Formats: sequence, structure tokens, C-alpha cells
Amino acid sequence: MRPIAVLGAIVTIALSLYVVSKLTAPPSATDIVAPPTPPPEPPKDEAKPAEGETPKEPEQNPDDVTFQQNPFDLKAPGPYPKAVLVQDRFEFGSMPFGTTMSHPFVVKNEGQAPLKLAKGPLQCKCTMPALKEREIPPGGQAEILLEWKPLAIQSGFEKEATIWTNDPANSRLSLQIYGDVVSDDFWEPTDLFNVEQIRQGEERTVKGFVGSRTRDDLKIEKIDQLKNSLKIEYEPADEATLKEKNAKVGYVFKITVPAADEIALVRDTVTVTVNSATNTHIVWQVAGSRVGPLSIIGNGWYADKQLIQLGHFKAAEGTVKKFSLFLKDRAEQDLAITDVKVDGPIKISLEKDPKWTAPANDRYFLTVKFVPGGQIGVRNPEAPLPITIKTNHPKIPSIDFNVSYDAD
Repeated sequence: MRPIAVLGAIVTIALSLYVVSKLTAPPSATDIVAPPTPPPEPPKDEAKPAEGETPKEPEQNPDDVTFQQNPFDLKAPGPYPKAVLVQDRFEFGSMPFGTTMSHPFVVKNEGQAPLKLAKGPLQCKCTMPALKEREIPPGGQAEILLEWKPLAIQSGFEKEATIWTNDPANSRLSLQIYGDVVSDDFWEPTDLFNVEQIRQGEERTVKGFVGSRTRDDLKIEKIDQLKNSLKIEYEPADEATLKEKNAKVGYVFKITVPAADEIALVRDTVTVTVNSATNTHIVWQVAGSRVGPLSIIGNGWYADKQLIQLGHFKAAEGTVKKFSLFLKDRAEQDLAITDVKVDGPIKISLEKDPKWTAPANDRYFLTVKFVPGGQIGVRNPEAPLPITIKTNHPKIPSIDFNVSYDAD
């Protein structure tokens, strides 16, 4: 065979082997064509509004720092919008606790360009107008709804919402709501029945009211007394009383201090339990004094509290105070102390003034003495030392009063 023919056969065989190897070899990464990337899906929480539907306002966090600044470019060239608030303050008046109230504030655009709005710092829930791109066209208007649900009973609340605008002349709108948050239940008086002075042998009756402005299922569940010294009655209020009190339901209370002869303070505490989630217990203090045919006069005597104040002194030295005691109803024998009940270093004495000649009454000197060397201590007017004096007078079986002092 010729050399040229042999060489051609070798080349032919080599080319054939190369083609076979390429056809049977696995494809390389550079030989694979990637499929086209699909378009990204819209976020699941951003629902696309239907055609013609106004986009829903997204929830925003008022604590976000971005709310503290106006997001609009206020240096852009005109024409400009003009933001006008028809009303910037609204009074809710008395809001029953537990209710939610709202008020719409109208914003007008009296300018020549669209008025843009954005939320600023908020103290209450604020619902912006559901406007396309949050714009009010020239000559248009929208309502911003402020909603307030109080979390506690409060007198004189005031809340504010800031709305940013792209109006360079009025870039910040301040919307304010205010009023009082009251209990759905109410009572009169709020805390104290003052029965004032009651004569010996007389009784004193005072009236109260418990009602509700918003509900009709108010019920009295229980009534408690601290000392059980009072007579308590109640009954459902009639229509005229409910109308007068502006209540849907209510009860009229009668609290009576019974007649007695003791000359003493009148003190008791009444607790009324009602079926209310906001004010379960109503606490009334009943206070006054029962007076007899005598009166005490002197520096350090406080009749409304039946209290003698000895002041500040050295316990080792003690102190003495003397008061005038005037007796209207004379007895066959002079007034005298038959017994003294006191748990402390106090001595009480009584002597008649022999120089007193007034025909209407007798005068006595009541002496209150802190014994020298008595125990150091403080008895303030809120926690005084109680004293009971028994006498020989038929109309003055006992006199109760208190003593306060600061002995160091």
C-alpha cells in the first residue's frame, strides 16, 4: 500500500473515534442552557385590589421614628396645595368607661395642586382617608377618623394625632380630642355622708343613689358595715328619679343613724357591692357627732373631730391643758367623772368653776394631763388615743373624745 493511502486511513480512523467519544460523553456544565427565570410573585400580604377599588391603607406603627418627620418635599416648586381643617378640636364630653368613640375631622384642599397626607405621631387610633395615593385633589375634601377607647377612668383626658401634608404653609395638622372618662356606674355622694351634729335622743337619715348610665342590669349584691351602727335601706328608683339622675337603672339608699344618748363621734363605713366589672365596691364614709347639753371650748379642742391636741413636749416633763366645759342642763348634783377608760399616760380631771354665776349654764374646768415620765410616743390626729369618760349626769352617761400628742 502506498504511504499516502496509509496516512489517510489513519486520519480517517482518528476522526471517527473522536466523533464517537463526543457523542457518548456526558454533557458538561457549559453545554447546558438554563431555563428562563420566572417573574417574582407578588408578596402574599399585599393583596392586589380589584379594578376600580381603592387600595387599602396598610397598618403602620406610630412608634416608628419615620413618623416623627414630614416625609414630603416642601421645597418643591409650585403650584401648591392648601390644607384647611374645618375643625381641629372635638369634645367627647363624658365617655362611659369601656366604650369606644370616634369623630371625623374634615380636611379640605383649597390649593392648586394635589394635597398629600401621611400619619405623624399618634396618641389615639387614627384612620386616614382611603384615597388613591393618599391625595386630595384641588377643591376636594376627605375625612380623618380619630378613635379613642379609654383604658381607665380619667378626668380631663386629651389626645392628639399629627397629620403631615405637602402644603409648605401648613405642613403639620394637629387633631385633638378631649373629654372625661366616667364609670358606667355612678353613686352619690362619691365618698362621704356628713350627718353633722345630732342631738341626744334624735336620729338622722341621709339619702344616697347608686345607678348606671349605660346598662340596665345593675344589681346590689351585698352591703357591709364596719361597726354595724347604722340602719340601711334601699329600693329601685322610680322613673322621675332616673330621669333626674340621667340613669338607665338605679337604687335610692336611706342610711339612718339611730337615736342614742352617748356624746361621741358618729363614724362608720358602708361598702356596697354591685355586679360591675369596673367598680365592684362602693365605699361610703358616714361621719358626724352626737352632742348633748354640754360644750367644750379651748385652744387645742376640735369639736368636729372630738379631738384634743396636746402638741409637742418632753415625755419626761409631761404637759397639761385646761378647757372650759359648759353644762346647760343642771342636775341635782354637780357634774362629776365616775370612770375614765384610757390606754395611755393621760389623766383626766373635772372641777366646777365656783366664780361662774351665769343663770343659763354651769362652767367646769376639764384638765387633760400627760403624766411626767410617761412613755415616749406619737399619737397623731389620724391615729389618736381614744378616751371614754363616764359621768353621774343622767343625760351624759358617757363622753368619748380623742387625744393626740408628740412626746419625745
